Parts: sequence; structure tokens; C-alpha cells
Amino acid sequence: MDLSQRISVRRLSELPDFRANLARDVGEGLRDDPRWFSTKYLYDEEGTALFERFSRQPHYYLFSAETDILRHRARDVMEAVRPQEVVELGSGASTKTRLLLEAMHETGCCRYVSLDISERALRTSAEELTAEYPWLQVDGYLGDFDTDLPKLSRKGRRLLVFLGNTVGNFRTRPQRIEFLRKMSSVLVPGDALMLGFDLRKDVGEILAAYADPEGVQRQFLMRSVAIMNNKLGARLPDGGEHFSI
Repeated sequence: MDLSQRISVRRLSELPDFRANLARDVGEGLRDDPRWFSTKYLYDEEGTALFERFSRQPHYYLFSAETDILRHRARDVMEAVRPQEVVELGSGASTKTRLLLEAMHETGCCRYVSLDISERALRTSAEELTAEYPWLQVDGYLGDFDTDLPKLSRKGRRLLVFLGNTVGNFRTRPQRIEFLRKMSSVLVPGDALMLGFDLRKDVGEILAAYADPEGVQRQFLMRSVAIMNNKLGARLPDGGEHFSI
């Protein structure tokens, strides 16, 4: 079976919906106090590459800590769950995803499903992973995991994976609770959820993790201005300062 037969990419949200959702979220964010911009729109090809670069910096302990946990425990999780499909929110081609795939293959699973807002990120990761793992079937879904998660097709017992402390991107506790309920709604008895989040830390330790001596995080977050200009026709200046708080 050639690579193209082991990859499928399906769109769950049409482009007009994406723009409408972006315009709605930007409007709400600019009217709110404090103002905010939903980070989910930052993870296109360029944004994903910037975040991957930032996350590999030695002071960002979250990536290395989570990777170490998976390196030692991914096989135990797969043995306990015995999934028939692994569903990851966000298209993965990083070390963490590879650790999951290798562990799931050892327990007989070969279907990896990813849901991402960026079609290019989906296709790139699918091509990289299927080229590296000849046994792997990748089903990519283009959509917003906050709204499109229930639309994913099911092929059997599911391990749902949401790593990287991404749950922290939800601004409020009620939003986090609501999303946890959404994830629960797509799971049935026998399924499992693998959720990555940070533990309570000293404020200084957290601030040190987000120190940005090379300016990579600033590039990543300031892309919000470029996205509003390019997608919504805004005319915002691209200068400005960035502070992690």
C-alpha cells in the first residue's frame, strides 16, 4: 500500500465558517477587558514551526517533562487501554507523537487520527509519519477541536490525546470545564483520555519557563496581528512589545 492510500484528510469546517469564527472571536476579544486573542488561530504552518522551536528551548520545561513521562509510560498506557485508534487534538509529528505511535503499534493499533485547524500542518505531519512508519494509517480532520470534535468518525476503542498543557489556553475555568465535558461526550465505556497539564508551580519557575531571550515566543504571539490583517482585512501596525505574565 503506497503512502497516499494510508493518508486521508477530510474537512469538517468550511473556510467561510473559519473566517466567520475568527471575526466573531476577534470582536469578542477586543471588546473584553482584558483584551484577548484565541491562540488556536496561531497554529498554522508558520505558527506551529515557531511554537515547536520555542518549546525546544531548554528553559521551557513543559516539553521535556511531558516527553520524559511518555518515554517511560506510553507503553503502560497503551497496554492498559488497548486502543483501536489514537485521536490527537492537533496534528503531531513531534517526539511526543512518535513515542505514542511506537507504543500503540506494540499493542496492535495502527490508526492515528489528528484534528487540526491547519490543512498544511495536517498533510505535512501525515506524510512525515507514514513515511517513517510503513504500518501506519493516518486520518486527518481539518477543523476546530472546540467545535468539530463530535464530527470525528469512530473505528473502535479510542484513546483521546490532548497534550502540551493546551487546556491552559482556555481563558477561564468555566471554559476549561466545558471543553472537558465536550471531550467526555465523544468517549464511551472502554475509551480513555490522556490529558497533559502542568502542576502548581512557584511563579518564578513559570515565568522563567516563558523567558524569551531569542524572541521566538514574541514572533509566535505577535502573529495574531498578521492574521487579523490578512484574514479580516484589518490594518493594525505590526510593531509593539510583548510581555509574558
